[in-house]
Amino acid sequence: MVTGGPAPMQVDTLELAGLAARLQYAAVLLETADAHAGSGDSLLRYVNHWVSSGWAVDELVRTARAGTPGLQTLAASARRLAADLEVQRLWYEEAERRNTTLFRPPVWRTLVRLAPPKLLDIRIRLALRGIDVGRVGGHLMAAMTSLEDSPVPDAVLAQRHTAALAEELQYMNADVLDGSVMVDGELVDVRDLTAVQRSALGLVPLLAAVGLVPHGRRLDGVDVALRHDPTELTAPGALGRHGPAAAVGPGASAVLATTIGRPVPAPPRTSSQALGRIHALEDQIRSRGTGAVEVLRTTTPDGDRHWTVIVPGTQDPWAGGPNPMDNETNLLATAGVRSDMEVGVAAAMHQAGIVPGEPVAMVGHSQGGLVSTRLAADPVLAGQFSITTVLTAGSPVATVDVPPGVSVLSLEDVNDPVVGLDGAPNPPAPNHVTVAVASGEPAAVGDPHQLPGYRAAAELLPDVADPAVQDWLVRNREAMGTSVEGARTESIVFEIQRR
Repeated sequence: MVTGGPAPMQVDTLELAGLAARLQYAAVLLETADAHAGSGDSLLRYVNHWVSSGWAVDELVRTARAGTPGLQTLAASARRLAADLEVQRLWYEEAERRNTTLFRPPVWRTLVRLAPPKLLDIRIRLALRGIDVGRVGGHLMAAMTSLEDSPVPDAVLAQRHTAALAEELQYMNADVLDGSVMVDGELVDVRDLTAVQRSALGLVPLLAAVGLVPHGRRLDGVDVALRHDPTELTAPGALGRHGPAAAVGPGASAVLATTIGRPVPAPPRTSSQALGRIHALEDQIRSRGTGAVEVLRTTTPDGDRHWTVIVPGTQDPWAGGPNPMDNETNLLATAGVRSDMEVGVAAAMHQAGIVPGEPVAMVGHSQGGLVSTRLAADPVLAGQFSITTVLTAGSPVATVDVPPGVSVLSLEDVNDPVVGLDGAPNPPAPNHVTVAVASGEPAAVGDPHQLPGYRAAAELLPDVADPAVQDWLVRNREAMGTSVEGARTESIVFEIQRR
């Protein structure tokens, strides 16, 4: 199912529900007919002993029941089609729902915030916080129960529960009540953010405190370096986490305009093949304990250069440690605040030698898709890179406002709860196409989020008969440049690490 594109489809969800009901009724009729035909088997077997033609009649009945097509296969097909229509109805209903940015803290929270310590002693404050924690815990337990038992797709459930939870969570951080929050020395205005974004910002300090347990201390600088081979020419560049990605800190080496890369014998020509390169990056991350991003430089016979930037997903469940591919990045990116990973990926693109005017295709799974989309939406980077297309796979990107010059295609499995963690559906914008796929009932919650499923879904994109999808495929192929006859592609892998 596809939403978004130049001419968004208008869908009557009540009509979809009616069609699904009719198909379910048809399946019941077919199953009833099959049951009646089966009840006559014993009579036919008796007749077969006395009338030779009974064998032929028996064979016809068996074929009508279990053949292809037959009563049983038609009934199963009707039920599957009804289930598909029901999923599409739910998905389109979610697409019509919008996330609110209303900033209206409850009066009692403001009074508690302003009350002098003597009026509300520590026991009362702890009791109020305990009530908050209990309400949030109840939401989380209800969400987990729903994800395990509900027939509603997990992505839809995650969106609904995240939005509901955010309504309880957004004002738990007392600083949010002032309308702005200090994040790593920067004052962030939260009044125009959604409830989910305000909640994400409020959780950053808590997650950072928890992250001290496994990491021992917080790291606040970003180091971007090439994987060192004898042919590679640059040294690490230390970058500040707050400034633009191009701002190199004191003592950092110069960023070279050209970097020698490793030849790629079989460069990715399709979206699925580009996603497939993430596995090698993840292997490197596990072995070295740092983040990683791959930049592919493709040079055509006429000298034009094309770039493909491949960003993996979350690798560290904590926050503030050496690897910026962690949940701190997830929270900050969801809240619309620049993260260390965004700084690092942009710095890698600069070090690779990308210049304005050269087309760039971004590819990311999970967090990597969110980071890629945010980089494409960054107005400062728009003057430094010509990001043409973005492919996201299992990424919650509904709150990212993509500029008109960038074309985004989001692959989202309706049973992947991660795509619902932004609390809202992707807007059906002309330049943001969402392709929803249904992988079937997963063996465990979270299985549909894995990369192999999204690679398989990307393989099917050329067969999707939707002009918006086909237009994106053409534009993405032109941006990557790997399909040009005689083009050569080189790989440059950068490590991104907090110091």
